[in-house]
Amino acid sequence: MTDAPLPAQRQRRKIAQADRVRFLEAVAHGWTVTHAAERAGFSRQEFYKLRERDEAFAAAWAEARQQGCDVIEDEMRRRAVDGYDEDTTWPEGELIRRAHRYDRALLQTLAKGLMPGEVPRQPDRLGFGADHMGARVRVRSSRADRVRAGSVAA
Repeated sequence: MTDAPLPAQRQRRKIAQADRVRFLEAVAHGWTVTHAAERAGFSRQEFYKLRERDEAFAAAWAEARQQGCDVIEDEMRRRAVDGYDEDTTWPEGELIRRAHRYDRALLQTLAKGLMPGEVPRQPDRLGFGADHMGARVRVRSSRADRVRAGSVAA
């Protein structure tokens, strides 16, 4: 159980320095603003208001957010490149098997972020990839498609 005050109690208190530190530490560990605010015992709106009127706090928030983004990016890299163990267990908890997995989608996301415009769209086994809206589109064209387009002689 958390020691955070109830919503009705939140509006009665001012955000103390210890609350600010608790909030910023949570943001720096990659938590959302909502979660960080709840850990500090306030609504996220209260912290947004504080950020608007306190430049030093706004700068500390920006730094904490960057640290949080780095934490998330490091975890994405670990799962994509180093991989992770996935356990399959019986309902009683007995281990059936452990498989080491790599997250190809996270690797693709990281590559797109680090190398925008340089990462090609990867087709799946059936030759489909996702367009920018997430719809499945045919990546490989058939010979008939190429003839229609005029790139291959009939």
